[in-house]
Amino acid sequence: MNLWKEIISILAALITIFSIVPSNFQIVAVILVFLSLIIYHVNEKKLHEKLKGVNLYKDNNRKKINYTILFVLIIFIISAFGFSYFNSHFFPEPPEDKFVVAIFPLYLGNSNDGEIDSDTAEDIRRLIEIDSTGRIEAIILDEPPSSESDAITRGKKVASHLVIYGVNKNKIGDIVEIEFNVLPINFDSKVRQNSLANDGKMSESIVFSRYDTDALTIVESLKENVSSTVNVIFAFEYYDRSEYAFAIDKFKSVKNYEENDLILLYIGNCFFFENDYEEALYYFNKVLDKNLQDSVAWCNKGASLFYLDRYEEALKAYDKAIEINSREADAWYSKGIVYFYLENHIKAIESYDKAIEISPNHSAAWDNKGLAFASLGDYEASLNAHENALKANPQSFEAWNNKGIDHAKLGQYEEAIKSFDKSLEIDSNYPIAWTNKGLALGNLGDYEGALDDHEKALKINPNYKEAWRNKGIALFYLGQYNASLKACEEALKIDSDYFDALVNKGLSLDKLGRYEEALKTYDEAIEISPQDSHVWYSKGVSFVHFGNYSEGINAFENALKYDPMNFESWVNKGSSFNQLGNHSEAIKAFDKALEINPQSFEAWNNKGISHAKLGQYEEAAEAFDKAVEINPDSSSVNKNKILAFNELDEENSVNHFSKLIFV
Repeated sequence: MNLWKEIISILAALITIFSIVPSNFQIVAVILVFLSLIIYHVNEKKLHEKLKGVNLYKDNNRKKINYTILFVLIIFIISAFGFSYFNSHFFPEPPEDKFVVAIFPLYLGNSNDGEIDSDTAEDIRRLIEIDSTGRIEAIILDEPPSSESDAITRGKKVASHLVIYGVNKNKIGDIVEIEFNVLPINFDSKVRQNSLANDGKMSESIVFSRYDTDALTIVESLKENVSSTVNVIFAFEYYDRSEYAFAIDKFKSVKNYEENDLILLYIGNCFFFENDYEEALYYFNKVLDKNLQDSVAWCNKGASLFYLDRYEEALKAYDKAIEINSREADAWYSKGIVYFYLENHIKAIESYDKAIEISPNHSAAWDNKGLAFASLGDYEASLNAHENALKANPQSFEAWNNKGIDHAKLGQYEEAIKSFDKSLEIDSNYPIAWTNKGLALGNLGDYEGALDDHEKALKINPNYKEAWRNKGIALFYLGQYNASLKACEEALKIDSDYFDALVNKGLSLDKLGRYEEALKTYDEAIEISPQDSHVWYSKGVSFVHFGNYSEGINAFENALKYDPMNFESWVNKGSSFNQLGNHSEAIKAFDKALEINPQSFEAWNNKGISHAKLGQYEEAAEAFDKAVEINPDSSSVNKNKILAFNELDEENSVNHFSKLIFV
């Protein structure tokens, strides 16, 4: 029974270590746990004797226990820092200005006494030094590695990017075959391509395997003089520097490269990073023709299909990868991204949940799960997901930005600004957070501050169309309509079909009294998005300002066709009917508006005018009374109420049209 308790305790301790303790300190933590157990078992008998009859709650005994716990914690902290120092001292980071290759002597395959071949390693170094013009440093180590992990460890000790090791096999007579293993080390094997940039949101997107964890094996014969291995070294050096065209050329210089799965994979990767997704897809398919169980190739194929907008095929590729390895969190995560782009947000959340189940600290999965909830309009759930993303990675400026958007959507603009500020603390050159902060300030009425933040975003990225649009909004509310118009036109220079900028350009033209130009601009926007109620509403307002109430009514009716709850369209439709003398239709429109917002001053006031014009003075007085309740200080409604009893005439009545709305 005691044995089982101890096993359970050890397992619990190990689970805690691997879920909480940072990876650099996990070895130290495990060692401390086992040392503690050994010390306990060695002194178990003495400890039990000392504790017999001891009251653990006495102050002296409690102090002793506290001091013991404190001592253990101090030892743990010192050990952790010691391990961290050891790690950085004995495994230095590779230099950024030079590509370092660690070359091991080769085992002689036909030797029975552990003889080694150092000459071939020297040949490789000589060829590198001749051709690399100082870009590559070759370090020859003293003896062959005992295993792949030994090669990696020793390669890291000399701060190398690449390790070369293998066997020199003398076959028959003078026929020699050399098997080289080429393994990139000191790299993040996976990268995330940023692609979400809609409505101010930005997050890490599709995961792509930049490096394979397997060694690339090259088989050479003596007559080729290790040329293929040298070409692979140069290919990886170009690859590391993102000079992908040169890397492709060097990979293709390897003899029989088309028979080597990993070389085909790296060539596909090069095309992917060059944004040639069709060619990348061709090479990933060639890998899979040779090995259908290559989950990395399936994932990278999925990424290529994603960027080709072939989402359904991308899903199938990720399903294949998951079929091979169902515990691959990044495959589930990337599958969620594809579902997000298919606007299947429920399925996206399910995929992110799978990734999180496998890897609870998968910050990007939490972050994008939040975006999926936001797309469903559930900003509370989105906020919770983004907070979990920040627990996993407090330095994620994207997650801070997205958390800020959640607060803004919930009307919590001060909290939103705090989140945007945190994002900018981490990366002050993040233009999305600057312009989002500007929008939050604008919602608080600080248009000068908003303008300043939008300009900061544009200083970082002058081609950021959303920031130009948002700058235009701030200038509009500051009454600088010409400047607002120019900002919208700058956005349209970047993207002539930018719907929001077209609508806001129309609003600025309307304010400048250039109604015909405003109407033409709205028509351009309607061609792009004919079912958007806001643009139809804005077009109706310009018709009203132009004095064309019939066309205004038509535009408001189109707005209501696509959004029957568009309150402003009902109010302005009713006011337009009033201007045309059709007061019965006006009352119907105001009643619809009041169903949506019973506390609307404009709707009650304008309804009162309609009743008065029909001679329905009691109904008019009731409507005006309601308007006075909502806005007791309005001089216009009191004037309308008095005139209602004097047979209200058109010239004296004060009709209220609803405001322009920005998108």
